[in-house]
Amino acid sequence: MLSTPLLLTIAALVSVSIISLGIKLIQMRHQRNSLRQALRNYESLTSREETEKQLDANIQLKLNELQELDVQQEAIRTSIKNLQSKLRELEAKEYLISIDDYEPKYAFVESKDYLQRLEQIQKKQKTMRDNNQAFIVPKKISVGERQEADNKGEDIKKDIIKLIKFAFEKQCKYALKKVRYDNLDQLKKEINTSFNEINKCFRKIECRISEEYLNLKFIELDLKYELEDKKKEEKDRQQEVDRQNREIEKKEKIDRKVKEVESREKLHQQELDKLRQEMEQTTQAEIEKRKQLEFQIQDFEEKIAQDRMDKETAKKGNSGHIYIISNIGSLREPDVYRICMTNRKNPDEYIRDLNPAVPFRFDVHYKIHSENVFDTLEELHKRFNDKRLNKVNSRRDFFKVPLYEIDEAVKEIYRETGILRIEEIKQVPQAYEYRQTVAARKKINI
Repeated sequence: MLSTPLLLTIAALVSVSIISLGIKLIQMRHQRNSLRQALRNYESLTSREETEKQLDANIQLKLNELQELDVQQEAIRTSIKNLQSKLRELEAKEYLISIDDYEPKYAFVESKDYLQRLEQIQKKQKTMRDNNQAFIVPKKISVGERQEADNKGEDIKKDIIKLIKFAFEKQCKYALKKVRYDNLDQLKKEINTSFNEINKCFRKIECRISEEYLNLKFIELDLKYELEDKKKEEKDRQQEVDRQNREIEKKEKIDRKVKEVESREKLHQQELDKLRQEMEQTTQAEIEKRKQLEFQIQDFEEKIAQDRMDKETAKKGNSGHIYIISNIGSLREPDVYRICMTNRKNPDEYIRDLNPAVPFRFDVHYKIHSENVFDTLEELHKRFNDKRLNKVNSRRDFFKVPLYEIDEAVKEIYRETGILRIEEIKQVPQAYEYRQTVAARKKINI
Protein backbone atom coordinates (compact mmCIF):
# COMPACT_ATOMS: atom_id res chain seq x y z
CA MET A 1 0.00 0.00 0.00
CA LEU A 2 1.38 3.41 -0.99
CA SER A 3 1.89 5.91 1.80
CA THR A 4 -0.05 9.17 1.83
CA PRO A 5 3.04 11.41 1.21
CA LEU A 6 4.06 9.20 -1.74
CA LEU A 7 0.57 9.33 -3.23
CA LEU A 8 0.53 13.12 -2.92
CA THR A 9 3.94 13.32 -4.63
CA ILE A 10 2.77 11.09 -7.50
CA ALA A 11 -0.40 13.12 -7.87
CA ALA A 12 1.65 16.32 -8.04
CA LEU A 13 3.99 14.85 -10.70
CA VAL A 14 1.03 13.68 -12.76
CA SER A 15 -0.51 17.16 -12.56
CA VAL A 16 2.77 18.68 -13.79
CA SER A 17 2.80 16.16 -16.68
CA ILE A 18 -0.71 17.20 -17.71
CA ILE A 19 0.31 20.88 -17.73
CA SER A 20 3.39 20.04 -19.85
CA LEU A 21 1.25 18.08 -22.30
CA GLY A 22 -1.12 21.02 -22.58
CA ILE A 23 1.74 23.37 -23.41
CA LYS A 24 3.03 20.92 -26.00
CA LEU A 25 -0.42 20.70 -27.61
CA ILE A 26 -0.56 24.48 -27.92
CA GLN A 27 2.93 24.55 -29.47
CA MET A 28 1.99 21.89 -32.02
CA ARG A 29 -1.19 23.70 -33.01
CA HIS A 30 0.90 26.85 -33.48
CA GLN A 31 3.37 24.93 -35.70
CA ARG A 32 0.45 23.57 -37.74
CA ASN A 33 -0.86 27.09 -38.35
CA SER A 34 2.66 28.23 -39.32
CA LEU A 35 2.91 25.41 -41.87
CA ARG A 36 -0.42 26.37 -43.39
CA GLN A 37 0.76 29.98 -43.63
CA ALA A 38 3.92 28.78 -45.35
CA LEU A 39 1.75 26.93 -47.86
CA ARG A 40 -0.03 30.12 -48.77
CA ASN A 41 3.36 31.85 -49.31
CA TYR A 42 4.33 29.26 -51.94
CA GLU A 43 1.17 29.60 -54.08
CA SER A 44 3.05 31.42 -56.87
CA LEU A 45 5.87 28.84 -57.16
CA THR A 46 6.02 26.04 -59.75
CA SER A 47 6.75 23.48 -57.01
CA ARG A 48 3.43 24.20 -55.30
CA GLU A 49 2.06 20.65 -55.61
CA GLU A 50 5.20 19.11 -54.13
CA THR A 51 5.26 21.69 -51.35
CA GLU A 52 1.57 21.03 -50.57
CA LYS A 53 2.22 17.30 -50.33
CA GLN A 54 5.13 17.84 -47.97
CA LEU A 55 3.16 20.26 -45.85
CA ASP A 56 0.14 17.91 -45.75
CA ALA A 57 2.44 15.10 -44.65
CA ASN A 58 3.89 17.30 -41.92
CA ILE A 59 0.41 18.35 -40.80
CA GLN A 60 -0.78 14.72 -40.68
CA LEU A 61 2.30 13.79 -38.67
CA LYS A 62 1.55 16.53 -36.15
CA LEU A 63 -2.12 15.48 -35.99
CA ASN A 64 -1.06 11.92 -35.23
CA GLU A 65 1.20 13.21 -32.48
CA LEU A 66 -1.70 15.25 -31.10
CA GLN A 67 -3.95 12.16 -31.06
CA GLU A 68 -1.26 10.21 -29.26
CA LEU A 69 -0.92 13.00 -26.70
CA ASP A 70 -4.71 12.99 -26.21
CA VAL A 71 -4.55 9.26 -25.43
CA GLN A 72 -1.69 9.83 -22.99
CA GLN A 73 -3.60 12.67 -21.35
CA GLU A 74 -6.67 10.45 -20.85
CA ALA A 75 -4.48 7.69 -19.36
CA ILE A 76 -2.97 10.21 -16.95
CA ARG A 77 -6.44 11.40 -15.92
CA THR A 78 -7.40 7.78 -15.18
CA SER A 79 -4.22 7.34 -13.13
CA ILE A 80 -5.03 10.47 -11.14
CA LYS A 81 -8.53 9.16 -10.36
CA ASN A 82 -7.06 5.86 -9.15
CA LEU A 83 -4.48 7.67 -7.01
CA GLN A 84 -7.15 9.92 -5.53
CA SER A 85 -9.24 6.85 -4.67
CA LYS A 86 -6.25 5.21 -2.93
CA LEU A 87 -5.53 8.47 -1.13
CA ARG A 88 -9.09 8.57 0.24
CA GLU A 89 -8.72 4.97 1.47
CA LEU A 90 -5.46 5.85 3.22
CA GLU A 91 -6.98 8.92 4.83
CA ALA A 92 -9.86 6.78 6.11
CA LYS A 93 -7.40 4.25 7.56
CA GLU A 94 -5.35 7.00 9.21
CA TYR A 95 -8.56 8.38 10.71
CA LEU A 96 -9.44 4.96 12.18
CA ILE A 97 -5.91 4.62 13.55
CA SER A 98 -6.24 8.03 15.23
CA ILE A 99 -9.42 6.80 16.93
CA ASP A 100 -7.73 3.59 18.10
CA ASP A 101 -4.78 5.57 19.46
CA TYR A 102 -6.92 7.62 21.85
CA GLU A 103 -5.75 7.00 25.41
CA PRO A 104 -8.14 7.87 28.26
CA LYS A 105 -6.69 10.63 30.44
CA TYR A 106 -8.67 9.76 33.56
CA ALA A 107 -9.98 6.18 33.17
CA PHE A 108 -12.31 6.27 36.16
CA VAL A 109 -14.02 3.01 37.05
CA GLU A 110 -17.61 4.31 37.14
CA SER A 111 -19.54 7.12 35.47
CA LYS A 112 -20.33 8.65 38.87
CA ASP A 113 -16.59 9.31 39.31
CA TYR A 114 -16.60 11.33 36.08
CA LEU A 115 -19.68 13.25 37.21
CA GLN A 116 -18.01 14.08 40.51
CA ARG A 117 -14.84 15.28 38.78
CA LEU A 118 -16.86 17.29 36.26
CA GLU A 119 -18.70 19.00 39.09
CA GLN A 120 -15.37 19.96 40.68
CA ILE A 121 -14.06 21.44 37.42
CA GLN A 122 -17.27 23.38 36.81
CA LYS A 123 -17.16 24.79 40.36
CA LYS A 124 -13.58 25.86 39.80
CA GLN A 125 -14.60 27.63 36.58
CA LYS A 126 -17.38 29.45 38.41
CA THR A 127 -14.97 30.53 41.14
CA MET A 128 -12.61 31.94 38.50
CA ARG A 129 -15.47 33.84 36.85
CA ASP A 130 -16.69 35.23 40.18
CA ASN A 131 -13.16 36.35 41.10
CA ASN A 132 -12.53 37.94 37.68
CA GLN A 133 -9.79 35.37 36.98
CA ALA A 134 -11.46 33.83 33.93
CA PHE A 135 -12.00 36.99 31.87
CA ILE A 136 -9.25 39.51 32.59
CA VAL A 137 -10.00 43.23 32.15
CA PRO A 138 -8.19 46.38 33.37
CA LYS A 139 -9.08 47.45 36.90
CA LYS A 140 -10.29 50.74 35.51
CA ILE A 141 -11.53 51.88 32.12
CA SER A 142 -12.02 55.67 31.89
CA VAL A 143 -13.91 57.50 29.19
CA GLY A 144 -12.97 61.17 29.65
CA GLU A 145 -11.91 62.87 32.89
CA ARG A 146 -15.00 63.25 35.03
CA GLN A 147 -16.61 60.89 37.50
CA GLU A 148 -19.44 60.33 35.07
CA ALA A 149 -16.89 59.15 32.53
CA ASP A 150 -15.49 56.68 35.08
CA ASN A 151 -18.97 55.28 35.62
CA LYS A 152 -19.39 54.87 31.90
CA GLY A 153 -16.03 53.11 31.79
CA GLU A 154 -17.21 50.68 34.47
CA ASP A 155 -20.34 49.97 32.43
CA ILE A 156 -18.21 49.37 29.35
CA LYS A 157 -16.01 46.96 31.32
CA LYS A 158 -19.07 44.95 32.41
CA ASP A 159 -20.36 44.87 28.83
CA ILE A 160 -16.99 43.64 27.56
CA ILE A 161 -16.96 40.83 30.13
CA LYS A 162 -20.50 39.85 29.12
CA LEU A 163 -19.53 39.86 25.44
CA ILE A 164 -16.40 37.76 25.98
CA LYS A 165 -18.27 35.36 28.24
CA PHE A 166 -21.15 34.99 25.78
CA ALA A 167 -18.90 34.27 22.79
CA PHE A 168 -16.48 31.90 24.52
CA GLU A 169 -18.98 30.03 26.70
CA LYS A 170 -21.28 29.46 23.73
CA GLN A 171 -18.43 27.80 21.82
CA CYS A 172 -17.56 25.63 24.83
CA LYS A 173 -21.18 24.58 25.46
CA TYR A 174 -21.54 23.61 21.82
CA ALA A 175 -18.41 21.44 22.11
CA LEU A 176 -19.69 19.72 25.26
CA LYS A 177 -22.98 18.94 23.54
CA LYS A 178 -21.43 17.59 20.33
CA VAL A 179 -18.29 15.81 21.56
CA ARG A 180 -17.80 12.28 20.20
CA TYR A 181 -14.90 9.90 19.69
CA ASP A 182 -14.34 11.21 16.15
CA ASN A 183 -14.40 14.98 16.76
CA LEU A 184 -12.71 15.56 20.14
CA ASP A 185 -9.50 17.05 18.71
CA GLN A 186 -11.41 19.18 16.20
CA LEU A 187 -13.62 20.66 18.93
CA LYS A 188 -10.54 21.49 21.00
CA LYS A 189 -9.08 23.29 17.99
CA GLU A 190 -12.30 25.28 17.59
CA ILE A 191 -12.26 26.29 21.27
CA ASN A 192 -8.62 27.29 20.97
CA THR A 193 -9.37 29.32 17.82
CA SER A 194 -12.21 31.10 19.61
CA PHE A 195 -9.85 31.80 22.54
CA ASN A 196 -7.18 33.32 20.26
CA GLU A 197 -9.63 35.36 18.15
CA ILE A 198 -11.36 36.88 21.18
CA ASN A 199 -8.05 37.76 22.84
CA LYS A 200 -6.81 39.26 19.58
CA CYS A 201 -9.92 41.45 19.23
CA PHE A 202 -9.61 42.91 22.74
CA ARG A 203 -5.82 43.08 23.15
CA LYS A 204 -5.68 46.85 22.56
CA ILE A 205 -7.79 47.47 25.67
CA GLU A 206 -5.94 44.71 27.57
CA CYS A 207 -8.94 42.36 27.89
CA ARG A 208 -8.45 38.62 27.54
CA ILE A 209 -9.46 35.09 28.57
CA SER A 210 -6.95 33.49 30.93
CA GLU A 211 -5.06 30.39 29.79
CA GLU A 212 -5.87 28.65 33.07
CA TYR A 213 -9.57 29.01 32.27
CA LEU A 214 -8.96 27.66 28.76
CA ASN A 215 -7.19 24.60 30.21
CA LEU A 216 -10.16 23.97 32.52
CA LYS A 217 -12.40 23.95 29.45
CA PHE A 218 -10.15 21.36 27.80
CA ILE A 219 -10.24 19.21 30.96
CA GLU A 220 -14.03 19.53 31.05
CA LEU A 221 -14.27 18.41 27.40
CA ASP A 222 -12.03 15.37 28.01
CA LEU A 223 -14.10 14.40 31.04
CA LYS A 224 -17.36 14.82 29.14
CA TYR A 225 -16.13 12.61 26.30
CA GLU A 226 -14.90 9.89 28.64
CA LEU A 227 -18.12 10.15 30.67
CA GLU A 228 -20.26 9.46 27.59
CA ASP A 229 -17.97 6.61 26.63
CA LYS A 230 -18.22 5.17 30.15
CA LYS A 231 -22.03 5.48 30.10
CA LYS A 232 -22.15 3.51 26.86
CA GLU A 233 -19.82 0.90 28.32
CA GLU A 234 -22.02 0.58 31.42
CA LYS A 235 -25.15 0.36 29.29
CA ASP A 236 -23.64 -2.40 27.15
CA ARG A 237 -22.45 -4.22 30.26
CA GLN A 238 -25.91 -4.02 31.83
CA GLN A 239 -27.52 -5.28 28.62
CA GLU A 240 -25.14 -8.22 28.66
CA VAL A 241 -25.97 -8.93 32.33
CA ASP A 242 -29.70 -8.73 31.53
CA ARG A 243 -29.26 -11.08 28.58
CA GLN A 244 -27.32 -13.56 30.69
CA ASN A 245 -29.94 -13.35 33.44
CA ARG A 246 -32.70 -14.05 30.92
CA GLU A 247 -30.80 -17.05 29.62
CA ILE A 248 -30.14 -18.32 33.16
CA GLU A 249 -33.79 -17.84 34.09
CA LYS A 250 -34.92 -19.67 30.96
CA LYS A 251 -32.46 -22.50 31.58
CA GLU A 252 -33.50 -22.81 35.25
CA LYS A 253 -37.16 -22.91 34.23
CA ILE A 254 -36.42 -25.71 31.77
CA ASP A 255 -34.34 -27.59 34.36
CA ARG A 256 -37.16 -27.31 36.91
CA LYS A 257 -39.62 -28.66 34.36
CA VAL A 258 -37.32 -31.58 33.53
CA LYS A 259 -36.82 -32.44 37.22
CA GLU A 260 -40.56 -32.21 37.83
CA VAL A 261 -41.26 -34.64 34.98
CA GLU A 262 -38.44 -36.95 36.13
CA SER A 263 -39.90 -37.03 39.66
CA ARG A 264 -43.33 -37.86 38.28
CA GLU A 265 -41.86 -40.56 36.05
CA LYS A 266 -40.01 -42.04 39.01
CA LEU A 267 -43.25 -42.26 41.06
CA HIS A 268 -45.09 -43.82 38.15
CA GLN A 269 -42.27 -46.32 37.65
CA GLN A 270 -42.37 -47.28 41.33
CA GLU A 271 -46.14 -47.86 41.11
CA LEU A 272 -45.67 -49.90 37.94
CA ASP A 273 -43.00 -52.06 39.60
CA LYS A 274 -45.35 -52.74 42.52
CA LEU A 275 -48.19 -53.73 40.19
CA ARG A 276 -45.94 -56.05 38.20
CA GLN A 277 -44.66 -57.63 41.41
CA GLU A 278 -48.24 -58.08 42.60
CA MET A 279 -49.15 -59.63 39.23
CA GLU A 280 -46.38 -62.18 39.63
CA GLN A 281 -47.78 -63.19 43.02
CA THR A 282 -51.33 -63.85 41.74
CA THR A 283 -52.48 -67.26 40.55
CA GLN A 284 -54.12 -68.08 37.25
CA ALA A 285 -57.36 -68.70 39.15
CA GLU A 286 -57.57 -65.05 40.24
CA ILE A 287 -58.89 -63.97 36.88
CA GLU A 288 -60.67 -60.78 37.95
CA LYS A 289 -57.72 -59.57 40.00
CA ARG A 290 -55.31 -60.23 37.12
CA LYS A 291 -57.56 -58.31 34.71
CA GLN A 292 -57.67 -55.37 37.10
CA LEU A 293 -53.88 -55.46 37.54
CA GLU A 294 -53.34 -55.66 33.76
CA PHE A 295 -55.53 -52.60 33.28
CA GLN A 296 -53.59 -50.69 35.97
CA ILE A 297 -50.22 -51.78 34.54
CA GLN A 298 -51.24 -50.59 31.06
CA ASP A 299 -52.40 -47.28 32.51
CA PHE A 300 -49.06 -46.67 34.27
CA GLU A 301 -47.07 -47.73 31.20
CA GLU A 302 -48.95 -45.08 29.20
CA LYS A 303 -48.28 -42.51 31.92
CA ILE A 304 -44.55 -43.32 31.91
CA ALA A 305 -44.45 -43.06 28.10
CA GLN A 306 -46.11 -39.65 28.35
CA ASP A 307 -43.63 -38.62 31.08
CA ARG A 308 -40.73 -39.47 28.80
CA MET A 309 -42.25 -37.50 25.94
CA ASP A 310 -42.79 -34.53 28.26
CA LYS A 311 -39.18 -34.78 29.43
CA GLU A 312 -37.85 -34.75 25.86
CA THR A 313 -40.08 -31.78 25.02
CA ALA A 314 -38.80 -29.90 28.08
CA LYS A 315 -35.18 -30.67 27.21
CA LYS A 316 -35.71 -29.27 23.72
CA GLY A 317 -36.03 -25.84 25.33
CA ASN A 318 -32.29 -26.09 26.01
CA SER A 319 -31.49 -27.36 22.54
CA GLY A 320 -30.52 -25.19 19.59
CA HIS A 321 -27.88 -24.57 16.96
CA ILE A 322 -24.38 -23.12 17.19
CA TYR A 323 -23.17 -21.29 14.08
CA ILE A 324 -19.54 -20.53 13.20
CA ILE A 325 -19.74 -17.87 10.46
CA SER A 326 -17.39 -15.47 8.68
CA ASN A 327 -17.71 -12.43 6.43
CA ILE A 328 -14.41 -11.60 4.77
CA GLY A 329 -16.09 -9.08 2.45
CA SER A 330 -17.48 -6.98 5.30
CA LEU A 331 -14.71 -7.48 7.89
CA ARG A 332 -11.80 -7.44 5.37
CA GLU A 333 -9.73 -9.69 7.60
CA PRO A 334 -9.00 -13.44 7.51
CA ASP A 335 -9.54 -15.77 10.49
CA VAL A 336 -12.31 -13.64 12.01
CA TYR A 337 -15.33 -15.73 12.99
CA ARG A 338 -18.57 -15.10 14.77
CA ILE A 339 -19.60 -17.84 17.23
CA CYS A 340 -23.34 -17.44 17.80
CA MET A 341 -26.46 -19.47 18.61
CA THR A 342 -30.17 -19.69 17.93
CA ASN A 343 -32.96 -21.93 19.18
CA ARG A 344 -35.41 -21.05 16.42
CA LYS A 345 -37.36 -23.88 14.83
CA ASN A 346 -35.85 -22.88 11.48
CA PRO A 347 -32.27 -21.99 12.49
CA ASP A 348 -31.15 -20.91 9.00
CA GLU A 349 -33.58 -17.97 9.20
CA TYR A 350 -31.33 -16.54 11.93
CA ILE A 351 -28.39 -16.26 9.50
CA ARG A 352 -30.62 -14.84 6.75
CA ASP A 353 -31.78 -12.16 9.19
CA LEU A 354 -28.15 -11.17 9.86
CA ASN A 355 -27.29 -10.64 6.17
CA PRO A 356 -29.17 -7.36 5.46
CA ALA A 357 -27.12 -5.58 8.14
CA VAL A 358 -23.79 -6.07 6.28
CA PRO A 359 -22.59 -5.40 2.69
CA PHE A 360 -21.93 -9.09 1.94
CA ARG A 361 -23.54 -12.35 3.07
CA PHE A 362 -22.16 -14.42 5.93
CA ASP A 363 -20.53 -17.77 5.10
CA VAL A 364 -21.48 -20.68 7.37
CA HIS A 365 -18.49 -22.85 8.33
CA TYR A 366 -20.15 -24.92 11.07
CA LYS A 367 -23.77 -25.63 11.86
CA ILE A 368 -23.88 -27.64 15.10
CA HIS A 369 -26.92 -28.95 16.94
CA SER A 370 -26.53 -28.98 20.72
CA GLU A 371 -28.85 -30.46 23.31
CA ASN A 372 -27.71 -27.70 25.67
CA VAL A 373 -26.98 -24.78 23.39
CA PHE A 374 -26.52 -22.17 26.15
CA ASP A 375 -23.77 -24.14 27.92
CA THR A 376 -22.08 -25.03 24.62
CA LEU A 377 -21.96 -21.40 23.48
CA GLU A 378 -20.70 -20.26 26.88
CA GLU A 379 -17.94 -22.89 26.79
CA LEU A 380 -16.79 -21.87 23.29
CA HIS A 381 -16.80 -18.17 24.20
CA LYS A 382 -14.85 -18.92 27.37
CA ARG A 383 -12.17 -20.85 25.45
CA PHE A 384 -11.58 -17.99 23.01
CA ASN A 385 -12.23 -15.06 25.35
CA ASP A 386 -8.68 -13.71 24.95
CA LYS A 387 -9.17 -13.63 21.16
CA ARG A 388 -12.25 -11.42 21.10
CA LEU A 389 -12.14 -8.53 18.63
CA ASN A 390 -14.16 -6.32 20.97
CA LYS A 391 -12.51 -6.36 24.40
CA VAL A 392 -15.17 -4.09 25.94
CA ASN A 393 -18.54 -5.47 24.82
CA SER A 394 -18.83 -9.25 25.25
CA ARG A 395 -22.08 -9.25 23.27
CA ARG A 396 -19.99 -8.68 20.15
CA ASP A 397 -19.16 -12.35 19.63
CA PHE A 398 -16.45 -12.04 16.94
CA PHE A 399 -13.12 -13.80 17.47
CA LYS A 400 -9.74 -13.61 15.73
CA VAL A 401 -8.83 -17.29 15.76
CA PRO A 402 -7.84 -19.92 13.15
CA LEU A 403 -10.71 -22.20 12.15
CA TYR A 404 -8.76 -25.33 13.08
CA GLU A 405 -8.68 -24.18 16.73
CA ILE A 406 -12.47 -23.83 16.72
CA ASP A 407 -12.70 -27.28 15.13
CA GLU A 408 -10.53 -28.77 17.90
CA ALA A 409 -12.66 -27.08 20.60
CA VAL A 410 -15.91 -28.40 19.09
CA LYS A 411 -14.54 -31.95 18.93
CA GLU A 412 -13.28 -31.75 22.50
CA ILE A 413 -16.67 -30.55 23.80
CA TYR A 414 -18.33 -33.40 21.91
CA ARG A 415 -15.98 -35.96 23.50
CA GLU A 416 -16.64 -34.51 26.96
CA THR A 417 -20.43 -34.13 26.72
CA GLY A 418 -21.74 -36.13 23.77
CA ILE A 419 -24.48 -33.50 23.25
CA LEU A 420 -23.30 -32.15 19.87
CA ARG A 421 -24.22 -33.15 16.33
CA ILE A 422 -22.36 -31.44 13.48
CA GLU A 423 -24.81 -30.84 10.64
CA GLU A 424 -22.66 -28.77 8.25
CA ILE A 425 -18.94 -28.09 7.71
CA LYS A 426 -17.27 -25.78 5.18
CA GLN A 427 -13.61 -25.04 5.75
CA VAL A 428 -13.15 -22.46 2.98
CA PRO A 429 -15.43 -19.40 2.82
CA GLN A 430 -17.32 -19.14 -0.46
CA ALA A 431 -17.68 -15.33 -0.26
CA TYR A 432 -19.25 -15.43 -3.72
CA GLU A 433 -20.62 -11.87 -3.86
CA TYR A 434 -17.40 -10.41 -2.42
CA ARG A 435 -15.16 -12.24 -4.91
CA GLN A 436 -17.40 -11.18 -7.82
CA THR A 437 -17.23 -7.58 -6.58
CA VAL A 438 -13.41 -7.68 -6.39
CA ALA A 439 -13.24 -9.08 -9.93
CA ALA A 440 -15.58 -6.34 -11.20
CA ARG A 441 -13.46 -3.63 -9.54
CA LYS A 442 -10.29 -4.98 -11.15
CA LYS A 443 -12.00 -5.01 -14.54
CA ILE A 444 -13.09 -1.37 -14.13
CA ASN A 445 -9.55 -0.31 -13.12
CA ILE A 446 -8.12 -2.00 -16.21
